[in-house]
Amino acid sequence: MTKFSKITEGKVINIKKVICILGILFLLALVGCSSKNNAGQDKPKESINNQHKVEETTKESGKDIVRDERYWKESEHFKIDNNTLIGTPNLLGVTFDENDKFYVNKPQKHIWYFWGTGEQLNGKLTVKAIHQDTSEQIELVKDAPMGGSLNGANGHAPTTMKFNKSGKWALDTYIGDKLFGSVTIMVED
Repeated sequence: MTKFSKITEGKVINIKKVICILGILFLLALVGCSSKNNAGQDKPKESINNQHKVEETTKESGKDIVRDERYWKESEHFKIDNNTLIGTPNLLGVTFDENDKFYVNKPQKHIWYFWGTGEQLNGKLTVKAIHQDTSEQIELVKDAPMGGSLNGANGHAPTTMKFNKSGKWALDTYIGDKLFGSVTIMVED
């Protein structure tokens, strides 16, 4: 065997070792990344409307969003055309005028606006409210018919709502029997 063939043979062995080591490192990195991605799956996810750990529920199941797991921050105010809404832009909102706030024992007319697919907006609207301090639940709207697009929203529903006490209320909206989203409002005396 010549000196050249021994050197070449040694380099081939070294190259094989390097490739082997790189392959092992790559697999370890891949396993490490996979573990990090799976670790995030154990944490509860937030829905579009910033409600913590919202489950898909039905009206019939009686399982609404759990009081302690709900974010109780008042929902965002936003405008569409000349209307002020409270809710989540591009998801749902209910008319809200600074001069016409939500009041106790005063039936008030409001229009709900929804953005979604035809399938998501197929059904009647029901609104269940839960009071932050007492956990009292009331049904504000039952089976209101959904209308078509209005002011840039894909669907709407005119309603009348009346609250029996002041404070913060979360309004869980159902279209058909599926929870669509939630709006948190303040009701005044």
